[in-house]
Amino acid sequence: GVYDKLVTNLSNTTYIFKAQLLYNSTIVEGEEKTFTVALSLNTSVNPIIPYMVTNSTIEINASGDSYLDNVTLWYRWSNDNWSTIWNILTYDDFESGFGNYTDGGGDCSLYTGGTHAHQGSNAINIQDNSGDASSFYYTSGIDVDTPSYTSIKIDFWFKAKGMEADKDFWVLYYDGTDWYNVATYVSGIDFENGQFYHKIIWINETDYTFPVDMKIKFQCDASKNNDDVYIDEIYVNATSSDRINWTLWSDANNPDISYPWQWVFNFPNGTGYYEFYSIGRYNHETEIKIPSAESRCRK
Repeated sequence: GVYDKLVTNLSNTTYIFKAQLLYNSTIVEGEEKTFTVALSLNTSVNPIIPYMVTNSTIEINASGDSYLDNVTLWYRWSNDNWSTIWNILTYDDFESGFGNYTDGGGDCSLYTGGTHAHQGSNAINIQDNSGDASSFYYTSGIDVDTPSYTSIKIDFWFKAKGMEADKDFWVLYYDGTDWYNVATYVSGIDFENGQFYHKIIWINETDYTFPVDMKIKFQCDASKNNDDVYIDEIYVNATSSDRINWTLWSDANNPDISYPWQWVFNFPNGTGYYEFYSIGRYNHETEIKIPSAESRCRK
C-alpha cells in the first residue's frame, strides 16, 4: 500500500493509508484507512567500553528513535565511586595508638613494626579465637539515629600472616542492643597471606537499626596465636538521603539535535567516576523517567 502522513500530535503520528491490491492483473482500490502510531520517547546511554578511560575525551552514544527532535546528556561525578555525600564519623591509622578503639584483650595488640602496616608504621594486630580478647572495638558509641543517617560505610585495609585455609575474621556492628556480623573474610577464599587488601562494607538502615550508640568491632576467629590479621586505615562514614545532583553537561552540542545521538565528552571534573543518563524530546514532549545511571566509566 501507499500512505501519506496526515498529522503529528505530541508523541503520536497519524497516517492515512490507501490500499492498492493487484488481483488478476487488475488494480483494485481499497477503502481508505486511518490509524495512529505511538512514537517512543525512550532513550538510553549505551555502555562505555572499556570502563577505564585513558584519553582526554570519549565518544558517548545513546539509543533512541531517529525522529526525536533532540537528546540531552546528563552526568554526575564522584571521586570515590559513590554518588552519595558521605560524612566521616571516624578515621584511624593507629600511628598514635588505638585512637577511637579499645584493645579487647590479650590477643589484640598495637603493631609498630611497619612491614604489616598498610601505611606508616602501625596497625592493629588481632589473632587466635579468644572472643573479645581477639578483638578491638569502638570505645564510645556514635549517634547515627539523630542525624537521620540511612547508610554506614566501613572502609579499611588489612593483611594476614599465618592464617590457615578456612580461618577467618569478622567485622561486627552494634545496633544499641545486639552485635551483628556484617562481614566475614575467609583465608583461601577472600584473601591470601602476605598481601594487602582493601575492603568496603555497607550497612543500610533498611537492614539494621541505627541507634544513638552505634559501635564497630573487628574480631579474629582463627585457632592459635600465630594466626594474625593486621588492620589499618579504618574509615567509618555515614550518609543521609542527600545525593550528588545530576548535572546538565554544558556543551554547544548538548542537546544533540541530529541522529545518531552522540557526544564527545570532555570530563569537566577531571579524574574520578562518571555516570550518565539521557533525555529525549519530540514536538514539545519530554521523556519522563527517574534519573538513574544508564552508563558509567572511570577517568
